[in-house]
Amino acid sequence: MSEGKQCISEQIDRIFAPWDRIDSPGAAVAVVRGGEVVFSRGYGCAQLEYDVPITPSTVFHVASVSKQFTAAAVALLAQEGVLSLEDDIRTHLPDIPDFGPTITIRHLIHHTSGLRDQWELLRLAGWRMDDVITEEHIRKKVRHQRELNFAPGDEHLYSNTGYTLMACIVAQVSGLSFREFTAANLFRPLQMHSTHFHDDHCEIVPGRAYSYTQDADENLQISPLNYANVGATSLFTTVEDLARWLVNLDTGSIGGRQLTRKLHERFTLNSGETIPYAFGLQHAEYRGLRVVGHSGADAGFRSFCGRFVDCDLGVVVLSNMAQFDPHEMAMRVAELYLEADMCERTTKIPDAEVPLLDRERLQACAGTYLLDSMGSAEVWVSDGGLQLQLGEGPSAKLQPVGGLRFAILPAGRQVEFCLDGERAERFTLEAGARTLTAERYRRHYPTPDRLEKLAGQYWSPELQAGYEVRTDETEDSLILRHVRHSDVHLLPISDSAFQSRGSRPGRIDFIEQDGEIVGLTVTGSRVRDLHFDREVR
Repeated sequence: MSEGKQCISEQIDRIFAPWDRIDSPGAAVAVVRGGEVVFSRGYGCAQLEYDVPITPSTVFHVASVSKQFTAAAVALLAQEGVLSLEDDIRTHLPDIPDFGPTITIRHLIHHTSGLRDQWELLRLAGWRMDDVITEEHIRKKVRHQRELNFAPGDEHLYSNTGYTLMACIVAQVSGLSFREFTAANLFRPLQMHSTHFHDDHCEIVPGRAYSYTQDADENLQISPLNYANVGATSLFTTVEDLARWLVNLDTGSIGGRQLTRKLHERFTLNSGETIPYAFGLQHAEYRGLRVVGHSGADAGFRSFCGRFVDCDLGVVVLSNMAQFDPHEMAMRVAELYLEADMCERTTKIPDAEVPLLDRERLQACAGTYLLDSMGSAEVWVSDGGLQLQLGEGPSAKLQPVGGLRFAILPAGRQVEFCLDGERAERFTLEAGARTLTAERYRRHYPTPDRLEKLAGQYWSPELQAGYEVRTDETEDSLILRHVRHSDVHLLPISDSAFQSRGSRPGRIDFIEQDGEIVGLTVTGSRVRDLHFDREVR
């Protein structure tokens, strides 16, 4: 190993040092340059119960990194003339409801179909994400849908449903299972011998990593995953195999240059706006350099696989820890190779030397904030600093960066509070390529009679599931109750609008006609205006 490579290897080791312990989940890393793997290493433990270390050959569930392979399978079939990307999806899947406007395969690829997201629908219907979830369960939910979130092609809104249906289409037109088709046409030709789409949750997979998270007290727990569905997720692979895939995206050894160009094509909305999402690949920028890749998150698995397309550099980071940020870690690795080509940082790196703010300034940031339909966020003062909790996720310490700007540790995503007078009225949060804005919650006080009027039983024909709305006398508000979920406390926004405390289900709007409450709608991050009828008492 040359001195330069050795130096970079040591710096990568330092980046991942906090996880390089046999009593901690960790990550595997691979770096590709010049068509070769120039670095690969594992850090931490794949199976805490058995002290199995993570290596470059450890098999991870990579969640939504799976999508680019689903899109590639569809693109291969289109290239062979077996299907067209402009096909109405009902041509291949006639059990999908007719929503009026045509939904094409291309709409599914770019998340522009308007179809509601499968995971959000299942959660709303009472499923837990550690339940066994099969393709048939998802298909049934799609068959019951009555409305789209929007007209196909009007917007880009991430929908896992579309990629599950794409896998179904591949199986339908090829005569093979999706797992068989991708193995024969993608994985075996690329010698990705440790890779498969995991369609059987009972299957034994040698060398696999288990999935972990932390509870509120930072104790490690198993985070079970029992998916038996493919397309949107469920790719099992290694950093070594994904490195081979990144090389293929440069060389076009599968499908030729025609296929690799296709996989990078973005979509133009009906409005004429071009979105950054291609074929399971997201176009983005980091410090002035173009990056094409995708992240993934299921249970405790976290993944990133991407390329700096103009700099001949690819980075793969796979982790089995829910609190791990693989995108941030991949960018830190890339900086070691490309710092000279990058623009100056627009945000500061967390610095332990930055002094803590005085308690008055910290208290000005504390409170409850709403992230539109994504739920609530809590900020409070703890141990002389700030803690942030997004939705039902674990709380995180905020490290001062300067002014009212903080970094969420350990990953370093930036949060900035905006002071208006004596307190912060909003904060912005970096979320991958997006910036989210959270507004301080302003409490509304419905009368007890109004709350009693809203209470009752509500049923969704689309979900085939119901909720009970009960008054919460201790907080002068409402509680949303489902037989399989913990009670959700609702924050009043007005006499008819409420927001869930946490991240699910989102915003609740009650429907009133002629003075009577006849129903409600639920709007989450990927499901809009889902209707529930009020049951007659």
